[in-house]
Amino acid sequence: MLSICIGIITLAGAVEYSPKVAEIADEVNTDSVVWVIASLSGDKPVTIGGEPDSLPTRFAYSPDCYQAALWIAEQLEAHGFGVEVEPFNPTLITAGSLPLGWDSWEELETSYRTNLEAGISKAPDPMWNVVATLPGQDSQQVILCAHYDATSEPENRYTYTPGADDNASGVATVLEAARVMAQYDWEHTLRFVLFGGEEIGLLGSKAYAEEAVERGDEILAVFNIDMIGWDSNDDAVMDIHTDPTNQASQDLGYEIAEVMNIYDYNIDPEVLIHESTDRSDHASFWAYDIPAILLIEDWDDFTPFYHTTNDKLSTLNKPYMIEGIKSAVAWAATRAVYHEEPVDADESLVNDDSPRIKLSSQIATDQIWLEVRAPYPVTPVIYDAAGRSVARLTPTSGTSRLSVDVSSLPVGVYWVGIGGGEIFVSSRFVVVR
Repeated sequence: MLSICIGIITLAGAVEYSPKVAEIADEVNTDSVVWVIASLSGDKPVTIGGEPDSLPTRFAYSPDCYQAALWIAEQLEAHGFGVEVEPFNPTLITAGSLPLGWDSWEELETSYRTNLEAGISKAPDPMWNVVATLPGQDSQQVILCAHYDATSEPENRYTYTPGADDNASGVATVLEAARVMAQYDWEHTLRFVLFGGEEIGLLGSKAYAEEAVERGDEILAVFNIDMIGWDSNDDAVMDIHTDPTNQASQDLGYEIAEVMNIYDYNIDPEVLIHESTDRSDHASFWAYDIPAILLIEDWDDFTPFYHTTNDKLSTLNKPYMIEGIKSAVAWAATRAVYHEEPVDADESLVNDDSPRIKLSSQIATDQIWLEVRAPYPVTPVIYDAAGRSVARLTPTSGTSRLSVDVSSLPVGVYWVGIGGGEIFVSSRFVVVR
């Protein structure tokens, strides 16, 4: 049976609503996402390896691109992941899919040779992919990916490539999904992958896909996010590009569209098959018949700041982008399948007597949500890095959700804690601006 779903044809009943998936996706935090984009696009200073730094350019041939890879790796490590910064040979392969922004392989090869001959290219050295794995109950993989390198006008590429839409928006999606999903157990293994070298030939994803096939990785699905921040007319259209030669990829596209519909996200998905593009990292998986799709802003309402120094955070439609990110998390949670460990009766009784807290995000600017569960009255307290009490919140008991105003706190690291008797639990967060 077929049904019409927000302007597309999709298989009815392929996705069932899950309150748990809705709850998980609702943990996507706007402050967290915006902070990542501001950091990657050079709007905010960053810390890399404990030292102050900045990321004004992520051009693949620039040494600064490696700094961006390290910064991304550190964000994933902060969420508890073991992270691999995987080198790959950046030799240009003038075959397969041509990335967006180039009219021909000849044009791209000329740019490559020009950089090399000028002595400023990183081409002879490795480039890098950043990979974080969340092991599941089995080894079948669900991959969320995006490219982190960026480009701008030729005269500016080595000094300034903000790339907020292209593709800090995609990186922020992957990092936010990793942050949210790391707190849960899954049936299938999740991989969060950030590719280098996309703008100069899809180099990182080509290397990754080839190595994955050689390893014998069992990849169930690949969701590539590339540019989801521009929506000038507020019609909420996002395009889902599928492989016209692979039915599993097409089914995946309809599945994602159905997720957007079932969870009532403010996105109008358009699934493209014969009009789809192969000019982003998903195409590297198409080459091996691996089901993969691309999520991208409306092809008919494309950012005018594409590949320029004006591709900045201030130009992005943040509500539209956040709805896209929630969609990606809800789909990944659906595909990876939430796994709830059985709890025996005795353990359940112990847990019921233990206070618990959970923050909506580990990054905040002005406001953050705190979930509290305690069988007796408790007063949450915020402590600074030196262990000093800086704020006492409203006393509570049972299960409650508190809005915490942190706008008056200086930038820095804090803990919020509750306790009673010999039990004390706390959670760390960082105030950024």
